[in-house]
Amino acid sequence: LDVSRVTSGKVTLAPKPVDLREVISHAVRTHDAWVEGRHMKVVLSLGEAPAMVYGDPARLEQIVVNLVGNALKYTQAGGRVDVELRLDRATNEHVLKVRDTGVGIEQKALDRIFELFAQVDGTLDRSQGGIGLGLTLVRSLLAMHGGSIVATSEGLGMGSEFIARLPRAAVHPVEEPEARVQHETSARLDVVLVEDNIDIREMMKELLEDDGHRVSVAADGSSGLSLILEKAPDLAIVDIGLPVLDGYQVAKEARARGHSGRMLAMTGYGQPEDRTRAEQAGFDAHLTKPVDVDALRAALTEGRAG
Repeated sequence: LDVSRVTSGKVTLAPKPVDLREVISHAVRTHDAWVEGRHMKVVLSLGEAPAMVYGDPARLEQIVVNLVGNALKYTQAGGRVDVELRLDRATNEHVLKVRDTGVGIEQKALDRIFELFAQVDGTLDRSQGGIGLGLTLVRSLLAMHGGSIVATSEGLGMGSEFIARLPRAAVHPVEEPEARVQHETSARLDVVLVEDNIDIREMMKELLEDDGHRVSVAADGSSGLSLILEKAPDLAIVDIGLPVLDGYQVAKEARARGHSGRMLAMTGYGQPEDRTRAEQAGFDAHLTKPVDVDALRAALTEGRAG
């Protein structure tokens, strides 16, 4: 969803002067639990002078979170990730390098590593999750900031390096009023999102929170059902292909236990019989993956269908 918003031009940045060192430091700290749990090491080399750029702080942090998270995800326990920031005076750009000691990337795959839904066989450990969206998002967000990114690797088992460039803000421009797109809905909703894919779950959560909704998440059907019954949300968005209990079972059990809030089903199947089955299970609407952002927002404002 986030990639769709960015690539279709539906996201407007709220730029201001930002010190990249602060953005990077904060972004790296979001991975502390993963680093500690897997006995890994992240080494920062950010320099002492401010590294000013003109950009959207939230989106810049999203870039770094994705790059560092990707490096950690595909580096074995006990491995190392180096995060270096320097100024390239020849191009007047700040250069961010994220190097890891992980699984590496085959040379033939380097050109397509940033493509939408790219999954490079033999390099990316699918058991760690991910559907190839993070790097696409990174490249798109960097482009929106006038930046660029390349990936290098000496091959499988040799680690990888991602090199991102952002224009240096030599003079701080006058801050413009926030231009972030605001989407008006009839009400701010309490939402429970049940989705087992971490990339989709986090992107949808951010989208909904950007629009002002309060979001609680679950990663399987059993915990999703418990959360729905506990929170009694205005809206529950439930993936059909869930572990433990599938989405149909979640909806049936929630309705049987008295949940009256609206429920939206998400699935990769959009045939009439799939919509009928979702309605019979207790869902009010059926959204087909990949979910269109506008369709989701429209569904948030509709009343219960019967």
